[in-house]
Amino acid sequence: MDEKGRALSETVWTRLDRKAGAITEFTVRQLRHRISTWVVLSVGVLVMALLLAFYVDAIRETDEPYDDDGDSVDWDKDGYPRGQEDKFGTSDWDGTEYPGSGYYEADG
Repeated sequence: MDEKGRALSETVWTRLDRKAGAITEFTVRQLRHRISTWVVLSVGVLVMALLLAFYVDAIRETDEPYDDDGDSVDWDKDGYPRGQEDKFGTSDWDGTEYPGSGYYEADG
């Protein structure tokens, strides 16, 4: 008995457990007697495997990336593309000037 005076066989969880068991038992019983269920299941698995194979094949094909507005080119070879240099207000033609640090000072 719980604190509300109900027996363990009357709780919600026990009823849900009984329903889940009944559904499982019904499904297993149906799978034993009907071959068409196994056919549908195997065809479904084959279709999903085929779709996965086509998906992997499509992902492996890479398209060459393209830049519509030209802001991905690094003209001054400082490691920052033109879009970032424009955003932070630095020159894309001066390799010693790059976003976030002012001017570059070479060592030695």
